[in-house]
Amino acid sequence: MRFFSTATFSEKVQSLAPNSQAQLSALLGRVQTASKADLLTSGVATILQDDVCLLRAGDTRVFGTIGEDADGEFLLLLDLAQRSYGPFSAGHFITARNPRTNSALNPRVNTALNPRINASLNPRVNSSINPRVNSGLNPRVNASLNPRVNASLNYRMNASINPRVNASLNPRVNSALNPRLNHAFGGPFVYDLDLMQEGFMVRANDSVILRFDKESEFVGVGIKNSAGYTLFDTNNEWVGQLVDAGEARYLRFDLDNEWTGLVV
Repeated sequence: MRFFSTATFSEKVQSLAPNSQAQLSALLGRVQTASKADLLTSGVATILQDDVCLLRAGDTRVFGTIGEDADGEFLLLLDLAQRSYGPFSAGHFITARNPRTNSALNPRVNTALNPRINASLNPRVNSSINPRVNSGLNPRVNASLNPRVNASLNYRMNASINPRVNASLNPRVNSALNPRLNHAFGGPFVYDLDLMQEGFMVRANDSVILRFDKESEFVGVGIKNSAGYTLFDTNNEWVGQLVDAGEARYLRFDLDNEWTGLVV
């Protein structure tokens, strides 16, 4: 079977330790002489969801999709992750995106991220980002942001964004998205005001992000809006919003426009 790789996959291969690269090379050598049926029967590959499959190379987990064209079967390598065995802790987070170690992400140090000082990020002061004032950000008025009205945003109706159905988006199945198993997972991560990590997020598509707690339990979705994201729980109840602070940084507010944390 032929194989190809995405740019993301190729970049991550370069970061693997030499022994892991050797294990991956051995796996790909086996792929070249096998069919899809061979890989599945031998247990080398497991189908996660539709055409997304998981292959094992030692402690490295490889995610890809198997297809077929006029030249026969092929494997497109999408992503990889390395299994780890330690407990889930702050040490698992990429230091560059951790507000406890990166002062540029710490609102206590970087006042540009502090809505109590930077009024432009405070919905109680800046009416353009206040859903109570700006109806474009209010899902009770703007139906395009409301998953109870817009079925494409409703995970119960759109299986492609439902992590309970689409295993490729489920960190309990797809270890590339699980911070417990993939130390290279880049987030975004959710922090409270004490900079304690509460969970993480997974991008479902250009309009929807999925929210998970520290135990990889699905807790809701975020719907992209003009100011950031509108947040809903698993019952599709509106619970707050994320205000875009630039450079992949967001401030989290509840329905009373109370600042509750950040996402980086």
